[in-house]
Amino acid sequence: MMLEFWKMDAPMLRLMFDDLFNETRDTEARIGRFLFGCDELLRDYRRLHPLTAENNHYHGDYRMVALYLASRYPESYAPYEFLTFQQAMTHFGARDVPQQNDLVRYFKVLRTLMTFLEKEPAVEQAMQKHLHPKRHFLGKTLLLAEDFCRFVGEGG
Repeated sequence: MMLEFWKMDAPMLRLMFDDLFNETRDTEARIGRFLFGCDELLRDYRRLHPLTAENNHYHGDYRMVALYLASRYPESYAPYEFLTFQQAMTHFGARDVPQQNDLVRYFKVLRTLMTFLEKEPAVEQAMQKHLHPKRHFLGKTLLLAEDFCRFVGEGG
């Protein structure tokens, strides 16, 4: 759908991504504006293509928004799946397990997990030995924390 949105209104889509990637603004507000923009573009797309089978821009579950942010800022964001996050928070013994999508909290939890994981050099060394410098990103990333969260959330 992003390609269709681009064909329909490239300047608008560029502004939406510029805003989403603007780290000087509140994360939750940026995500909300991005989703609103996607909804508006989808409405316009449907108006131009009334017989389209496209009824969703795949952003309602926040997975794509998290992926966009993680692709741009891997040290601050990571892929997201609500049920995995919810289950991990249950296994962690959180007092307030999220009952609905809370992407901002997810990123905060991952950053906290990363702080603990970075204090255990053996964990990072174990992960690094699976990475190849010419094929994998070796910079700072929240993927280690995301992987740990997924492991815990899936009952690892």
